[in-house]
Amino acid sequence: EDLKTAKPVYVFVMDVTGDFAVKSESRCQIEYNVPRVDSKYYYRNSTFQFPSDGTVLLTIPHLHSGGNWATVTRKATGERVCFGGALYGNGTEAGNEKGFVVGIEQCTTPFDVKAHEEFELRVQYSPVGGLALNQTSHVGVMGYVWMAIAKATER
Repeated sequence: EDLKTAKPVYVFVMDVTGDFAVKSESRCQIEYNVPRVDSKYYYRNSTFQFPSDGTVLLTIPHLHSGGNWATVTRKATGERVCFGGALYGNGTEAGNEKGFVVGIEQCTTPFDVKAHEEFELRVQYSPVGGLALNQTSHVGVMGYVWMAIAKATER
């Protein structure tokens, strides 16, 4: 019975290495390296626009070890619509490995978006630890979010 009222959900992925607000072609690389820098944190951000009006129902950030958090902010107002903090393990058993990301907070509060409205994805990584490869602290990290969206015309 519930299936008769179900509406489609679309997945939108925003990668911090791309910038959809600037170019029609994305420069997404998915992975990037965190350089060793003389500051406590290393930030990377990207601006993106939604292709149509809708409601974001769920936002799930993705980070690797060394990552602290990811945020999604509405550019026009500065409203933070999602904050996903990394959860690190502190044990030796599977799923709780000390020093590794074992979970990331998900954002389950829905928010409405308009076509071409700008949002910023920002991630924070630690520039210490990780691999000592040249001047890089963490190799092949990621910073993206995926969002489940119900289009306004299909709600």
